[in-house]
Amino acid sequence: MWNRERKPIKLTFARSLCPTVVAVLLSMSSGAVGQNAQPVALKAAGGDMRIALKGAYEVSNFALKLNSKKCNVGVGRMSFAPRGGIVGEECATAVDPDTNAAITTLKLRGGRTVKLKTAFLGDRPIMQLDLPAAAGELILELTGADRLTLATTDGFTAHTLGRGDRTVLLPAGGAFQNRRSQDGIVLHAVSNASAPMRVVCRGEKAAVHLASRDDAGISVILTGFCGDASIACEDVAPGARLATVKKAPAALPVGFVRGIGPGAPEAVPGEPEKFIDTGWMLFTNGNRALAPLLADQREAQIRAGWMYGRHGDQFLDLGFGGDLGLVRRDFSDDESMTLTLRGLFTARFQTDAESFPLLNTDYYGGMAFGHKFGKNAWEVFVYHQSAHLGDETLDFGTRERIDYGRESVRFLWSHDFLDNLRIYGGPTLNVSGSEPFVRGKVMLQAGGEYKFKPWNVPMYAAADVQVREQTEWRPSLTTQLGMYLGEDKTKNQEHKTRVFLEMFTGYSNMGQYWDTYETSLMLGLGYNW
Repeated sequence: MWNRERKPIKLTFARSLCPTVVAVLLSMSSGAVGQNAQPVALKAAGGDMRIALKGAYEVSNFALKLNSKKCNVGVGRMSFAPRGGIVGEECATAVDPDTNAAITTLKLRGGRTVKLKTAFLGDRPIMQLDLPAAAGELILELTGADRLTLATTDGFTAHTLGRGDRTVLLPAGGAFQNRRSQDGIVLHAVSNASAPMRVVCRGEKAAVHLASRDDAGISVILTGFCGDASIACEDVAPGARLATVKKAPAALPVGFVRGIGPGAPEAVPGEPEKFIDTGWMLFTNGNRALAPLLADQREAQIRAGWMYGRHGDQFLDLGFGGDLGLVRRDFSDDESMTLTLRGLFTARFQTDAESFPLLNTDYYGGMAFGHKFGKNAWEVFVYHQSAHLGDETLDFGTRERIDYGRESVRFLWSHDFLDNLRIYGGPTLNVSGSEPFVRGKVMLQAGGEYKFKPWNVPMYAAADVQVREQTEWRPSLTTQLGMYLGEDKTKNQEHKTRVFLEMFTGYSNMGQYWDTYETSLMLGLGYNW
């Protein structure tokens, strides 16, 4: 599998490390699951890997060595998450000194016990992970690979792993290679049932998804190579054979790539799901180019919540808005332009006062043009805003009405630094308005959003900062901690419904109360289009 000019590689476990590794692994308490247990390293002459229990089975930082040189292609993280969850206090990891392998026993909810084995094999750079017959999914996040070669029923085919989102279906395995160093790993699944793999490519990252079945166990073998990737596919680990998979089997998963719709051809193992350019589309239902801002109180969204002010006042804060897609064009898997009609209506009622008075209503309406490319997105939003006092507030004389109306232009830029971290920022310019007593026409806005999954629960933390010239550049800060609700099994479907706790301090976002400084805590329910 590697160049014949190189000498064969003799791989053995460092026997002197085994007693230490065994002692450390056995000393790990079963309650370490879900508590970010300290990973334990297993080393061999041909590679190294770290094993940890963190609410799921994980192998991280796995790399093979070729002629004592670390291969440029590796696995950043390998995880197995059984459906239904794990009973943490009944899980344990130990080393089998006879096979020099790590064996993890997982107690699944519902009574089933699963044993997983991870080991280096033989005298070649090979690692094997055995998955039993259990309902769960193995996910391998690959690093360093920019080319994929695989064997199909019609021969070999190669794909460049580069910019863009797509899915490639592997009949049983393939060779992931670094073109510059010409080394890589062959990933092969051996099963007593058909077990095609799905490779999800997102930008420069690739993740392999392989689901085990209730009636079929799977052994995943990773073998290092240097040289010809097609030869590497043929010369797989001992005893492994590339499975013959019929084209377009019914059991293959549906891809997530945009542009795949009714009438599109069925997926074929070894072929990427091709992007279909449908041209300019009118009145579309897709997401807008720049995703909604979670912590912006005046984002076009549906939200309702109970608000508690710093002086003990209680309010019901409501907002109803969204985007109507007018024009859309998808140029590639990761580039699109959208033109939307955007509107928002907000209202605030004081719930602890007699007659439930309406304090203020705001209306926003305009057009938004956005462009998304890769991890970046920008948007220009041209809109009109008007604000009105409630009848009871006018009758009580607690606030003098002003003629509030303005036209503004907002420019925002957004960038996804990681899969779960996003930042944004930009200016807003008030180009005209009916409030001449308000000084300044510029507002600056910035914020960030971080999504995470403690205990496998989708959550997020978000913050939004706005500074306005008309309030002498004093900042207004909104922070949110939220949890997404509901379950959608559609691949890569974004969460939309959420419950959140919000804290705000700064000048009011209600137009008629533009110069009032507020501090409030809100428990709310939101939905982003």
